[in-house]
Amino acid sequence: IPQDNQVIQINDNALKIAIKNIAPDATMGTPTEGIRYNRYLLQCGNTASCNTLTKKIGDLASALGCAPHQLKISQAIGTPNALYLEVLRLEDTWKILDRNQFETALKTDQPNKILPICVGANWKGNPVFEDLTTAPHVLVAGTTGSGKSVCVNAIIQSILTQQPPQKVQVVFIDPKQVEFMRYTNHGHIWQGVAELSSIEGIFI
Repeated sequence: IPQDNQVIQINDNALKIAIKNIAPDATMGTPTEGIRYNRYLLQCGNTASCNTLTKKIGDLASALGCAPHQLKISQAIGTPNALYLEVLRLEDTWKILDRNQFETALKTDQPNKILPICVGANWKGNPVFEDLTTAPHVLVAGTTGSGKSVCVNAIIQSILTQQPPQKVQVVFIDPKQVEFMRYTNHGHIWQGVAELSSIEGIFI
């Protein structure tokens, strides 16, 4: 029996049989490969079948012998009586948005954004942008190892890479002297910091 956090390989045929046992009128399309998940379109005969599959996602996981977190189900917007089923793949098949892709994405024109930041990638691997001016206060929370620092540094790098110091100046506060010390004496640091209590431009 797999542990709650264990991911196993799921066979397409076994998945199709398990779905049919729960919703006999549902048909499963070919998968679309994402960064971590394979996405299947489930076409149901009626709304009742959609509701059944949504409510019995735990039963589907049990039938496949996988952990519940390995399966995600959501409504397929724009397609009547259809669902998206996403199946988490083995970790060694995951794709990542590496630094080169990140820097290339930052060069993409974002005409409708005042201060565009690349916050990561969507399930297909396409870069996702937000406008920082629409969210002047941001709380990044998560468990240890969930990617908080990666997210924060993606935001920072988006700003430092795209905006000249004459346009944007940044103030870093790093009491532990761990997260932001790499940015000491960076050209984008607000010059007023040097006149206050700081180490090479980083508030502590």
